[in-house]
Amino acid sequence: MNTIRVVHNHAGNCINFYNSTQPVYWNGCLNASVSAGTTDRIDIENTIRDVGTGSSIYEFFRVPHAIFVDKDNVGFASAQAAVDYINDASNTINQQNRFIMSDADSIDFKIDDSFSTILLDNGDNYPTDFLKAIAVDSTSLNIATIQATDVIIYEGLSVSNVTINSVGLGTTVANVVNDLNALFTQTGGTAAPVVSSASTINVGVGNIINYEATTTGGDVSAFEWTNLPEGVTQVINHPQKIVGGSNLSAGTYNVTVRAHNYVGVATHNLSIVVGTGYVNAKSTNFADTEYVGLTRTTGQFTNLIKVTNIEMPAHSWAFWLKPGNSTRLNQNIFSAASQNDTYNGTSFIECRYLGSNARKSIRVQWSVSGIGKRLTLITPDDSITRNVWNHVVVTCGGNLTSDNHEVTVYINGVSQTLTPADNSNGIEYNSGPINPNIIQFARNPGNQYMQGNKLDEFGFWNQELSSSQVSTLYNSGTPTDLTTYTPAASHVYRFGDGDTFPTISDNVGDADMTMNNMSSSSFVDDAP
Repeated sequence: MNTIRVVHNHAGNCINFYNSTQPVYWNGCLNASVSAGTTDRIDIENTIRDVGTGSSIYEFFRVPHAIFVDKDNVGFASAQAAVDYINDASNTINQQNRFIMSDADSIDFKIDDSFSTILLDNGDNYPTDFLKAIAVDSTSLNIATIQATDVIIYEGLSVSNVTINSVGLGTTVANVVNDLNALFTQTGGTAAPVVSSASTINVGVGNIINYEATTTGGDVSAFEWTNLPEGVTQVINHPQKIVGGSNLSAGTYNVTVRAHNYVGVATHNLSIVVGTGYVNAKSTNFADTEYVGLTRTTGQFTNLIKVTNIEMPAHSWAFWLKPGNSTRLNQNIFSAASQNDTYNGTSFIECRYLGSNARKSIRVQWSVSGIGKRLTLITPDDSITRNVWNHVVVTCGGNLTSDNHEVTVYINGVSQTLTPADNSNGIEYNSGPINPNIIQFARNPGNQYMQGNKLDEFGFWNQELSSSQVSTLYNSGTPTDLTTYTPAASHVYRFGDGDTFPTISDNVGDADMTMNNMSSSSFVDDAP
């Protein structure tokens, strides 16, 4: 005996009786019942056809229940069980408005101006906090009600066919689901994002790109990159970042990044300029307990050595600093000390960034023996600006006495008024020695580290620099190639360009530094 398989067709909003001469009926038009006077037969009445006829119209009459099987080809234990199944499949109130999506079906979602309603381009609309996106497999998802995820409205929607405000969400199902649920529950805020990172990055041939798109405004639910050149890729677990590019030839590569949430999308054009010769494209980011340093040997940083009864040799250093948002007061930039991890009995020279809201200044200090003879000078409050590149030059003519010191600090080419601090009493000619053995960036004997600050293009000179020479170094905000600068520097650190982890190379001397507690990702595409 042939069986009749009963299946509700969600896509067609109908019920199918496979292997029957009456194979298809609209949802909501049939009613099944056990045939009168029997226990094993059923009637299926068409209630729509009944209208206007004055009599009952049956599609199936007194048919043995054993003929029918469910959608999985499983028979029914009784006529009543068959009736219950057929009525449920024929009148699927809980499944009304379920649509089974084909590979060609697409939906664009957006939110209305009141942020209370989700609008679909097919004309449907739902209140916020009503829908939920659920991953089915790697290529498709369901849209269900948030109250009951088994009540599915759109089934098998291809992730590549989903857009928000007409913007594609990519092909990764997890990202698409997250983006949709951010839209449905309004977790992205009420503002569209704005891309705030640089629109041009410069990199030398053979160097690695490490660029991160930063944003302001609303929270970003997804980043999309297009036109990435071969060898440059989006970081899977850090989608706002791209890396690679060491294989790129000289030239300009135009890339587009889109940052979007359910409110809107920001499109940002990025030019990757690959050049030869002097290119300043990278800096080094320091955070937490990250630092670089070396143990000084003969001939390295000689003008940081003061001998007893001898004036301090003239010296200068210059660098570019981009502080982050940390408000920690003492963040060391550069130090030269006779020992580490303690100030007691330590002779040292150091330069700090004072990051508190009340300060945002530069502090320089020369000390013979920690709490002994010392000269400490601080630039004015707010002389350093957060989140922008600041050029700092420190010059010393040799005299470190309290009243007649020959120390000048320039910020962005401008000489700063210096205020003594820390009970500074100055260092006389006949004071004891300063004999630094340890040279470090981002750490000092007190273990005071930088916190999310970037450092770039550091130079050290065995002489005092004049104001005109400092002005040339600053170059109106454009970095100068310190390896060819006159007067010649004795040590030059690029802090990223041409460096290979874990070494910060001395480009004119032999005092290479080693990176500690860091990784190659510390080299970032952010430069003045």
